Amino acid sequence: MLATSQAVAATIVVNSTADTVANDGHCTLREAIAAANNNTASGATVGECVAGGAGTDTIEFNIADAGCVGGPPKICTIAPSTPLPDITAPVVIDGYATQPGASANTLAIDDNAVVLIRLDASGVTGTALHLASGSDGSVLRGLSIVRPGGDAPLGYMVKLDSSNVTVAGNFIGVEPDGATVSTHLVTFDALDVNGTGNTIGGTIPAARNLIANATSQALWIERGTSHLVQGNYIDLDATGTVAIGNAQYAIDVATGGNTIGGSVAGAGNVIGAWSLVGLQFSSNSFNPGAASAEGNRIGTDASGTVGLAAGPYGIVIGGSSGAVTIGGGGAGKGNLIRGTQNGILVNGDAAASTPVIQGNHIGVGLAGAPLPSGTSGILVAAGSSGGLIGGTVADEGNVIGCNGTNGVAVSSATGWAVLGNSIYGNGFGISLAGTDSISPPTQNDPNDADTGNNNLQNYPVISSVTIESNTAVQLSGSLNSEASKNYRLEFFANARCDKSGNGQGANFIGFQDVSTNATNNVSFGPLPFVVPADRHVITATATDPNGNTSEFSLCSNQDPIFSDGFETTAGCN
Repeated sequence: MLATSQAVAATIVVNSTADTVANDGHCTLREAIAAANNNTASGATVGECVAGGAGTDTIEFNIADAGCVGGPPKICTIAPSTPLPDITAPVVIDGYATQPGASANTLAIDDNAVVLIRLDASGVTGTALHLASGSDGSVLRGLSIVRPGGDAPLGYMVKLDSSNVTVAGNFIGVEPDGATVSTHLVTFDALDVNGTGNTIGGTIPAARNLIANATSQALWIERGTSHLVQGNYIDLDATGTVAIGNAQYAIDVATGGNTIGGSVAGAGNVIGAWSLVGLQFSSNSFNPGAASAEGNRIGTDASGTVGLAAGPYGIVIGGSSGAVTIGGGGAGKGNLIRGTQNGILVNGDAAASTPVIQGNHIGVGLAGAPLPSGTSGILVAAGSSGGLIGGTVADEGNVIGCNGTNGVAVSSATGWAVLGNSIYGNGFGISLAGTDSISPPTQNDPNDADTGNNNLQNYPVISSVTIESNTAVQLSGSLNSEASKNYRLEFFANARCDKSGNGQGANFIGFQDVSTNATNNVSFGPLPFVVPADRHVITATATDPNGNTSEFSLCSNQDPIFSDGFETTAGCN
């Protein structure tokens, strides 16, 4: 038997910034992509691109020609005059591997990547770099893909129409300096993701992408499922401190079954700025699977301590967006969220999806410093019926504080359970008035016969509080609501009451399940509770069996005994 030779994957080294296809002793990026796609050499002359082989080829760089300027090290610019070939075979394009002086990021916060391969798409119409069908399993790393000029109608910087692709360690829409954003028109997105199972970024510092856009989306998850977006800086410079770009949507997720961030170290993305929405879950029309956002910092710097200029909405859960979870119970799952208007806006018909919002800091930094949204921390807008804010298990409650108008506002919606949260220092606590502004408390009505936002659920009446010590109270009261129903009453300790007379809920201290009798009433207490020191102003909420939570109750009497006169509420006065 005769031995047969089998082609193996090749390493193709780009050694020229030119955009030519010629047998001239140079291997250009255009020729390298074609060599990997077709498994053919670009020419017979020494220095040409070698032929690709079976399996996943690698395209590396070792350029030192007139197209490399500045430095040291010098930045090498490749400026195609027409679209590069679609990538139709698996390939690793690595700008770090062999380009002298290039190196990946090594910092958990900040980004010291030295990106020296610059793709200038100023002369390109359509897409600067397209990973098309057939390129499943490809890797893209170590490139700066920008558009500093030109009038050609560029649709995308990078477009993925393949699966299991990894995009890591790139500056997409950002110059190699890590600070300058391409300001010329990109009609759609800096990065557009389709296919299945693509990974954008990762949990290690070397995987972080900088992605920014001056128009439209910075990152669009357009179609497909099981995409993972982790550890990236979106519309944020390499230092993690300065907002750059002004994408309309920093991240827009238009399909279900995808994950933004994660609970492990390094998984969260940081979104610095945007003109409309930081993170949007807009539709599940292409896939009905659940989507989630965990561990992200939205509207802040990378440290999570400084609010950056941003658009009105931190997160938007749009109509028909499917089952969306923002945060969750457990370490690292919660997001830090702020917007110039709302931290979270739930907008449209979400009746079938029941969004879950848990474990987040909204308007408050992780250490308690104010990072407020201008109006409500969470606004549940018209038509968004059925959802959970907080929960009944430890760590599921959100911290919602310091926001300009309401902690939570429910407008033209029912079935929104607000449970176990810390809500304090906002203009008002929970509002069922139907507006994003501060409104007078909604008064209880006899037998809870009225309807409206959360069915205008009546709140409990606290009739007495006995302060037994600096950290212990007993309280009694009653609830008048619909007859013969079960209700969950939650109780909260505060340092003081709002000017309205109705309070907020800084510290969740416990709950009591009760059932109204045939005449619509139930009494409770005396119930013993442990409270934080000097937190003796007690408030309560009631939640009916359908998940409709009331506003906070009238406050119990102010504490005349143990108050030291200097209580503040965790950073918000």
